[in-house]
Amino acid sequence: MYPTERAARSSVIERVRRWFVAEPLAADGALAAVVFSTVVIALAVDPPPTWGAAELVGMVLLVACHAAIALRRVHPVLSLWIAVPANLTMLAMDVLVPTIFPMIIGFYSVAANVERDRSARIIAPAFALISLVFLSGILDDEVEVSLSDVLSALLIFATAWILGTSLRTRRRLFESLEQRAREAEARRVEDSRRAVIDERHRIARELHDIVAHSMSVMVVQATAARRVLHKSPDQADEAIGSIEATGREALGEMRRLLGVLRTDGNGEANGAGGPGERAPQPGLVRLPQLLQQCREAGLTITQATTGTERALPAGVDLTAYRVLQEALTNAIKHAGPAHVDVALRYEDDRLVIEVNDDGHGAAAFDPDADPGHGMIGMRERVELFGGHLGAGPRAGGGYAVRAELPIASSGLT
Repeated sequence: MYPTERAARSSVIERVRRWFVAEPLAADGALAAVVFSTVVIALAVDPPPTWGAAELVGMVLLVACHAAIALRRVHPVLSLWIAVPANLTMLAMDVLVPTIFPMIIGFYSVAANVERDRSARIIAPAFALISLVFLSGILDDEVEVSLSDVLSALLIFATAWILGTSLRTRRRLFESLEQRAREAEARRVEDSRRAVIDERHRIARELHDIVAHSMSVMVVQATAARRVLHKSPDQADEAIGSIEATGREALGEMRRLLGVLRTDGNGEANGAGGPGERAPQPGLVRLPQLLQQCREAGLTITQATTGTERALPAGVDLTAYRVLQEALTNAIKHAGPAHVDVALRYEDDRLVIEVNDDGHGAAAFDPDADPGHGMIGMRERVELFGGHLGAGPRAGGGYAVRAELPIASSGLT
């Protein structure tokens, strides 16, 4: 058989299977018609000698027990209890051609479509009734039925129930596996969606921290340069040099961030970019340069470190740097000419960061206003490591930012 013919045949079989599942009444009605037609053929080959009232009743019962096959999946219990009495009545009347096939299908269908314990309770009286009628036939001298025939018939019914129960168990297992597969796929899609959102937030935080700080410093320095351009060209030139240095540093960080985005999980570059684009992310080792930039932008800064300094996990180190960068950037943008105290305190299990200024930025603080992207980014960074961030106006004037970062048990890098 050619592959195209095999594929066409498989397609036809699949369509038939889907129709059989989607239209149980029609499919089982077709099965009932096929089974009934064999009985009709048998009657045509060996018709009864006369057609009396008993034969007409037998024909009605014959139609009823085969029509019950059409209900085997839609109403399996009703199908069984139509087929069993109809067949046993025909057997007792000894008319036409009684057949046990509809009863076998009834036993199988109840077991396959009804919960096992309930199907057993339904099958038991039917099995008992069939056994009683069959065994009574052994006692009737006019009926040629042996005990082995009865036991064989009863074994067929029991086998049909066992097969139906096994099918139902396998079907429930497959449904459970399919449900688990669907749930796993849904979780995978949701995890992927969350990973994309988290990555977008991370990129947004990095871009904000790089651009906001650098642009704020450059705007302040450009304003100062413009003011002294004609009065003191040397000071203007120094300010322009600081703008150039700040811009180069911002470009370097942007290249580093883009280098990370262009790199796959194996460290292979997906696009253009050299090693400089994948330089290490900033940390507290660059705090002196950060403070110098802010001093050049007009802030008066004092910095103190207490406790035993030690190496921090890379993620905590970057978070500490970004918190300080954002707090100082806000001071440049909102505090005006101000004095800023920067304190780092290394404790046994945490790093405490405090940035306090005495500027006038707190006067414009609105507790009901939505926090800016920088404040949201700081809070997200700190909470990612199980830390805590507090920020708001100081009682004596100015603004305060305080962050606590766990460092002893942090497993994130």
